[in-house]
Amino acid sequence: MRLSCRLFACYWRLCCVGLVLTAALKLLSALGDGPALSRGSFAQILTNRQLLFLAALLELATVAGVWNVRDSAVKALLLGWIGSCFAVWRLGMHFAGYGPCMCIGTAYDWLGLDPSTVEIVLQIFVGFLIIGSLLGLIAEGTKSRPACPQP
Repeated sequence: MRLSCRLFACYWRLCCVGLVLTAALKLLSALGDGPALSRGSFAQILTNRQLLFLAALLELATVAGVWNVRDSAVKALLLGWIGSCFAVWRLGMHFAGYGPCMCIGTAYDWLGLDPSTVEIVLQIFVGFLIIGSLLGLIAEGTKSRPACPQP
């Protein structure tokens, strides 16, 4: 197995662990109590509780897709898609003037975590999802071509 294939396998496994962890935090938060969960979300269509459930389900569906699909390009596309969704959501919140993303719900409170630190970690994770998927797609695209073309 080529080094790039092994690296991509490690990458998508790490992404799946991260997505399962954040989905679990979202689901646990959505099942809990808190005034922020009943308020309307940034999208104004759903409550924060409903939005957390929906986001967790999308994350778990992405993990299921990545885990069950054999094609590396499809894995990279799925991870890039979910990362792009997160990035667009965060940009929308930023430009609309909202504070830090409530991306893991009320888990900040019951885990005793600083929201700004968690926000930075989650932003790094989003970047990891997007950049890694792009690199995976580039590696997938160069598979069939020779490394050094002959004159």
